[in-house]
Amino acid sequence: MISQQILQKIESLRTGWQTAPLLVSEAQAAEICGYLFEEEIETLDELETRWITDFIYYDCADRSHRWAEHYKVKVLKEHVEKLYQKPSGSILVALFRNIEALSVSGEQKSENALLHLFEDVPSQLLILVTSQSPGKIISTLQSRMVMMDQWSAQWGINPHQEAIDAYVAGDIEPLFAMTLAPSKESKFTKDDALWVIRGLQEAIKYGKLSPRHAQRISETRVLLETTNTIAKYLIDQLLISLACE
Repeated sequence: MISQQILQKIESLRTGWQTAPLLVSEAQAAEICGYLFEEEIETLDELETRWITDFIYYDCADRSHRWAEHYKVKVLKEHVEKLYQKPSGSILVALFRNIEALSVSGEQKSENALLHLFEDVPSQLLILVTSQSPGKIISTLQSRMVMMDQWSAQWGINPHQEAIDAYVAGDIEPLFAMTLAPSKESKFTKDDALWVIRGLQEAIKYGKLSPRHAQRISETRVLLETTNTIAKYLIDQLLISLACE
């Protein structure tokens, strides 16, 4: 369910106002885009391949051109330039995915390409920002966003990182021990489950886990954020399926 706060911002944009970039979860971004474009959108991966009027998509973690950093900066600048045009409808939507990737060494030029845009967002432009690691977002960009995902605001050091690293390295017991404990004894919560998802997604991003698992992990995160299914059960099923592939 889209919050009333976000709906109010959308309505103000339709009447020609401005709003700062919104830092949201991937599930929220998919829901907002589905609402605006009147389409069924379950994951952000779908948006990358669709041709939607008044929509710009950019994944800051895209490594397909890592051999040519100037190329990435050029593409990002081209995307930013398009955002100063008037939308054909009432709102132009820009999605910057995995923005924490700009915090790595050598991305300062990319940061600069976004900074002016984030400082003074054009009217009728809705900028949605997602991140797997909000704590790693460059401070100059983060300070210009409005945090809409309260869980993301609490992110810092992953409390389950050691168990996740062990799982990725082939030792599955530490993570399974958390999810398979008897329910009365287990303190494995939804937040714990989201930490595990975050850790697995980062493992894929940095080449420690095969990208073929990305879709299944993303689907589990959406379920965690949108359903009442027991988090421990969802993570248990995810870990079993990954271990069997």
